[in-house]
Amino acid sequence: MQKLPKKPGRPKKVVFDDTPATKGEDARVEDATPFTVLSIASDKNGNVLGLGNDGKIYRYNTIQQEWDLYG
Repeated sequence: MQKLPKKPGRPKKVVFDDTPATKGEDARVEDATPFTVLSIASDKNGNVLGLGNDGKIYRYNTIQQEWDLYG
């Protein structure tokens, strides 16, 4: 009877990546030109929506108190 070779196990040392993950404000990409909200409205769920001067629709985030791109 012939012995089968053993499967290699897990390595004894685990390699950790020491580079920090980007979170929160570091991960955001800010526009070079700020936008201006031209008009505001609300939807049936109570979200405050605004039309920016760049033609995009933004939703007001009440927790962070800033405008986020909608959709």
